[in-house]
Amino acid sequence: MNRPTSPHEAGVLAGTTICYVSNADFSGWTRTYRQAISLAEAGAHVVFVGWDHLMPRALTDSPYEVVTVPGPKLPIYYASTSRSDAIRYLLNNTVCRFAHGAWNSALETWRYRSARRRFINAIRHTGADFVQAVDLPPLSEASEAARRMGARLIYDSHEYWAGFLKNPVWHAAAGWAEQLLATEGRVITKADLVLAVSDPMGDRISARYGITHPLTILNSPIARVKEVLPTSSPVRLVFHGGLSTDRNIDGLIRAMAHLSGRATLDVHGFNRTTSRGELVELIEELGLTGVVRLHGPFDYWNVIELLREYDVGVMAAKISEENFAVTLPNKVFDYMCAGLAMAMYDSVGVRSILDVVPYGIYLDSTSPETIARDLEPLINDPARIDRLKAAALKASPEYWWPAQGRRLVEEIARLRASD
Repeated sequence: MNRPTSPHEAGVLAGTTICYVSNADFSGWTRTYRQAISLAEAGAHVVFVGWDHLMPRALTDSPYEVVTVPGPKLPIYYASTSRSDAIRYLLNNTVCRFAHGAWNSALETWRYRSARRRFINAIRHTGADFVQAVDLPPLSEASEAARRMGARLIYDSHEYWAGFLKNPVWHAAAGWAEQLLATEGRVITKADLVLAVSDPMGDRISARYGITHPLTILNSPIARVKEVLPTSSPVRLVFHGGLSTDRNIDGLIRAMAHLSGRATLDVHGFNRTTSRGELVELIEELGLTGVVRLHGPFDYWNVIELLREYDVGVMAAKISEENFAVTLPNKVFDYMCAGLAMAMYDSVGVRSILDVVPYGIYLDSTSPETIARDLEPLINDPARIDRLKAAALKASPEYWWPAQGRRLVEEIARLRASD
């Protein structure tokens, strides 16, 4: 398995400080951490600023500077079933006085303003040349700090928020959602650089706000395999990620009842709005014990080592809102870089990759029967799976993280040179 050495011109960002800002938990941290590695390799000084009780352990243990700010423990206003879930932290703990009636009181308003001042001052004290808002919630504070210190503002939008906030699974508070989108509309035109996770997502952002097309930085892994393994018999399918109802994992499991004997499914993940217990009961009810195997949370940093033993990476999500339609799951590139064939729900975002690099098939996620129908010709043709695996391996050098990090470094170096 390949892990990259520095692909950047030595010192191209020497003397540059970039400050990553989050008032949640850095949205799962891995995308931002990959960026930090690439910029640091190019000579930049990296700083993370966030609330003390939400700073991920992976960042505090990193070789980079970390500044934590004492933050308020805010009321929970966004339902979830998992305390470890990144999105729960993002949506439950973001500073937003519009999310709960308690914020209408003078005391809570004072606490909010006091915490916000501390947060902005912490960013300013880094003396950063670039301030990057890690997703939408901290954009207001990042923008204000950048303005006061004369720094460049970067907005990295991990989600297409106009769609994401309408996701029926997460039940976002209406006032909070409206405030976030109002902030995005007010601030995004002032940003020196906007990042998106797919070209179709960038198209939507550009059209919505009348800005130059954002720079697409794909959510690809930092490692890739050197060779692919022959397809197993039975074919080994895998899903990895959050266990939530919008991922339609129960539909995928039900589809396996039609494929038993020819394929197995391993699910690696952590609870979100679907619990492991619910899935265990479903597997037993369908008589799929041994056909579908549930595993717990996994170390995403080593995801390629986890996936490489499988044959086909699968995700059968239903497109419940626009974010699902235009963004690209990490899985698209995890499967590619692990040398797997892919079976993925059909969306504009996924087509932007799979139509260019044909290393998989599209799934109709309407029902377990349609999922099984689309999977069946693939699992019945191991030679085809081998060809799709080879296509994934061939494409991976263009899509894995070093290629993405290089694009980001080049753009920040260009902005730096224009100062």
